Amino acid sequence: MKTNRYIALACATCLLIACTTEQANEMEIENNDAVTTEDILEEVKEGITDDLADFKFHTFIANIPSPLKTFHVLKKAGVNFHESLTNPVEKRGNYTGSATIALNYGIYMADMGYFTLYEQQQQSIRYFAASRELAQELGFVDVLDRVASKRFETNMGNSDSTMVIIDDAFVAMEEYLKTNEQLKTMGLISAGSWLESQHIAVSMLINSELITDNLELANQVYEQKLHLANLLNFLEEYASESGFAEVIEGLNQILITYNSLESSDSVNKESLQNILDALAVMRTKITD
Repeated sequence: MKTNRYIALACATCLLIACTTEQANEMEIENNDAVTTEDILEEVKEGITDDLADFKFHTFIANIPSPLKTFHVLKKAGVNFHESLTNPVEKRGNYTGSATIALNYGIYMADMGYFTLYEQQQQSIRYFAASRELAQELGFVDVLDRVASKRFETNMGNSDSTMVIIDDAFVAMEEYLKTNEQLKTMGLISAGSWLESQHIAVSMLINSELITDNLELANQVYEQKLHLANLLNFLEEYASESGFAEVIEGLNQILITYNSLESSDSVNKESLQNILDALAVMRTKITD
């Protein structure tokens, strides 16, 4: 696959993976009308002018684990699915303003990845539709339609294929935004996706006893302090842009709770609750 956002991924654009890169490359989606990521990129005009932001994007954002990678670890460990943790699609009409729309696009894509990985097909369709509406307002619905929409509908029911499609759509969207000097939009989408995936993951772990004896789960939580710091490093390039100051402040407050973790051994029900409380404060401001 084109980015390590995929493991058996990807939720975003679909974003924010349930198979290895090698497995993903072996999959073929049978659809004669499908438009590939390469087809889209050939039509996109090159011309990134902000070299520093582009460097930071590929150094920091591109290495943040996708929501589906996060959910894949949880599912593999046997952590139970909880539908109530997602952001209801009925709220979609409440979101206005480009920053709020981009953040909630990332949130809905993470939710869609969660439903897809846990094989909740009808909910996946609903969240794809909500995400598509937000993509239309952000100006890249054509990219999403051409890369993913028809393939998504055709292959619904095959979770592995669906996740490959999601990853393709994410790559195409990322490249489209990057080459159209909209890295700041991609940063907000990534922030929303990260926030939602961690809200779901931490909530699931609090309701599970597996965190007490599963080093992989504890490591996944502990490692988020680095990923969040990287996300903030990128977003600070746009601190003067509308909507970014509030996002940066909210994420910095969350980082304080993650930084209280001295090691993976510090991950327990108490520390998870502190993290969840911080995540919930920012998530409520964005989604309500």
